[in-house]
Amino acid sequence: PDTPLAAALANLGVHNVVQADSDGDGVFDDVDRCPDTPIGVDVDESGCPKVVQADSDGDGVFDDVDECSDTPIGAIVDDRGCWVVKGVQFDYKKWNVKPQFNSNLDNIENILINNPGLQIRIDGHTDDIGSMKYNIDLSGKRAQAIKDYLVDKGIDSSRITTKGLGYAQPIADNDTPNGRALNRRAEIIPVK
Repeated sequence: PDTPLAAALANLGVHNVVQADSDGDGVFDDVDRCPDTPIGVDVDESGCPKVVQADSDGDGVFDDVDECSDTPIGAIVDDRGCWVVKGVQFDYKKWNVKPQFNSNLDNIENILINNPGLQIRIDGHTDDIGSMKYNIDLSGKRAQAIKDYLVDKGIDSSRITTKGLGYAQPIADNDTPNGRALNRRAEIIPVK
């Protein structure tokens, strides 16, 4: 006997009992913990509806843990479901985009193509060598160089704003060569 009811009936000598499934979900009533399941609903072994996890933005992270539920189509995301945007580093006193960063920018281009309503802001940054005025200008040129790259690839310039921040927002210590190198960067930020 597969169920408690069938076992009890067998003990009484009753055989060939037809078991009922009132809601038609494929789980007999004596073990069905959700006896009123609507017709056509997929159920688990206890007769209750299976829980389907949603991923409304299609980024591979379920909505119940997704902290960024509007990730652009095609964007690389972290385990929180938030867009991971790879930026660009620059050489000292330079604003040209080095070829090693083209793939990062090509990824941004593809995301912009696949998300026509998406706009981005490009923030340029510098190390702290030189005056703030010089570094604001240099960081603006860095941001503009990235914008120019994307516009040359066919992205509408109205979807991209730029800002030169100079050395106001370092991500590393400016007292070391490695720290200064990390601070010479541009960051791409999605804007809704």
